[in-house]
Parts: sequence; structure tokens; C-alpha cells
Amino acid sequence: MNDKWLRFDAATNPYGPSPKVREAMAAFACTGDFSRYDDEERAESLRGDLATHWG
Repeated sequence: MNDKWLRFDAATNPYGPSPKVREAMAAFACTGDFSRYDDEERAESLRGDLATHWG
């Protein structure tokens, strides 16, 4: 397949994450605080924030 064609039938992103996302991911990886799932209280808070934002 030619690499210059975008595939809309696959869950891929030929460009990768934006520089800001890469920076945030690198900063988070340096914390070492990703060995467990987040707590339920913060998950509920996130769900509420998303519901408020997106309706």
C-alpha cells in the first residue's frame, strides 16, 4: 500500500500525537505514577466534567 494514502478503515493516525500531547505524555511518564488504575472518586469527577462539557 502507498504510504501517502490515508486509511479510514483502520484505527490509525499517520501523524501521531500533537507535540503538546507528546510533551504531556513524557511528563506523565517521568512521574512513575501510572502503576495502578485511578481511584473511583476522580473517575466520577471526570465523568461529571465530561458530561457538563459535552452535554
